[in-house]
Amino acid sequence: MMSLHEFGRLADCDYTTASRLLSGERAPSTRLLARICSAFGLDHGEALKVLARDHERDDGKHTEFASYLREQVIDANGGPGQAGRPPTALAG
Repeated sequence: MMSLHEFGRLADCDYTTASRLLSGERAPSTRLLARICSAFGLDHGEALKVLARDHERDDGKHTEFASYLREQVIDANGGPGQAGRPPTALAG
């Protein structure tokens, strides 16, 4: 089970930042996005497109990116970066 602390450790960010990213409260900086993509094997261009869609809504929420992260990194069905790893879920 992947905790917020583990997500933060792998992405080199604080667990509170991980929580805010995964809840849609904030978007990652350019540098943090690069670290997240590298840590979890995500396509950087695809992640940028998802972030752009959030910014187009201009409501201050980053829910699409949060969903993308949960689907690609956290979901029990796995995703990029999950090969050979057991299904994961968040625990505080």
